[in-house]
Amino acid sequence: MVICEGGDTIVENGYVIHAFKTVGVSTLKVVEGGLTEVLVVAGGGGGGNGSSGTTEAGGGGAGGLIFNSNFYLTAPSNISVTVGAGGAAATNGGNSIFSTLTAIGGGAGGTNSAGATGGSGGGGSWAASGGTGTTNQGNSGGGGCRFFSFNSIICSMWRRWRRCWICR
Repeated sequence: MVICEGGDTIVENGYVIHAFKTVGVSTLKVVEGGLTEVLVVAGGGGGGNGSSGTTEAGGGGAGGLIFNSNFYLTAPSNISVTVGAGGAAATNGGNSIFSTLTAIGGGAGGTNSAGATGGSGGGGSWAASGGTGTTNQGNSGGGGCRFFSFNSIICSMWRRWRRCWICR
């Protein structure tokens, strides 16, 4: 039986869970080693910096996720655990690390641009593409879609009294 110390300890249905929820670096002390399950989730990306009428913004991507159902912990040892923060506006989320496993932070949403690459890619703004997601950790972000709420020259030439959608 694996025995560890550190983080918030939760006992549920016969499982002992050590949860690390505070952003920063902590330590898991392995008292008795063996096979265990490990879930590592990175911080989500921040949305793009949009403001009404001047810039468009995509949503931030989810933080990467790694689940390993057969991770061997050697005893006695201390394992460094890093919990990544969520990204501020237009910045990627922070990576989360457990031993040799690194979950990549979510990509930032685009600001008049494509979304950033990340665990899951950030969403694109305007008609830009979403950022690329990390293989086996997340998905690519969605492309942007621009809605004109005003009578632009292009829309008024095409359909004078109807709204115009331009999507990629």
